[in-house]
Amino acid sequence: MKNLIIFGSGDLAKIVFYEVIQKKDFKLLGFINESKKENSIVIQYKGQKYKTLNLDKINGEVNGIIAISDNHRRRECYKKTIKKNKKIKWAKIISENSFIGKETSVGKGSIILQNSVINHGSKIGDHCIINTSNSIDHDNIFHDFSSTGPGVITAGGVKVGKLSFLGIGAKVKQYINLGQNVLVGGNSFVNKDCKPNNVYYGNPIKLIRKNSGK
Repeated sequence: MKNLIIFGSGDLAKIVFYEVIQKKDFKLLGFINESKKENSIVIQYKGQKYKTLNLDKINGEVNGIIAISDNHRRRECYKKTIKKNKKIKWAKIISENSFIGKETSVGKGSIILQNSVINHGSKIGDHCIINTSNSIDHDNIFHDFSSTGPGVITAGGVKVGKLSFLGIGAKVKQYINLGQNVLVGGNSFVNKDCKPNNVYYGNPIKLIRKNSGK
């Protein structure tokens, strides 16, 4: 059983916690959140208290998962962590209630949550988040640090750029390309390519503004 630490201690981190406990592939050491005092209790489960840790005090081989929803904050956490601890390995957490098709790859540090389907030939990059009840069809490509909200549906051949986000309930037409750092609002229908660093919203989508995230 491998040692694991979860970066973050918010809602997503708690969801990931329950996935980790169910899978029993890892021994969870605790949570990393520098904004909280060391040894702060994050979750109590079956009589055990899971607390915040100090990364500098962790010795030996350890696996990490960054359970931070915001793409940019997740990337910054990754950069900061590898500067401190170059030996850390990145786990991937795939819910037992999800379906991963044949010839499909999921990168290191990525999280696939409950009731999601990722069909054959799709590639999920590093440190991505595929949220609850997503339907990702065949031959999709999600680049590093991209993510989705719950209930997202993408047709075949969709490409989602690095750091881009599809909001809750968004639907994407087949063979659409989303550039880097694109934000698509909830319940939108994406029927055309999205240029990098923009925010889109609507059914069908319209360009709303530049995306301030960097």
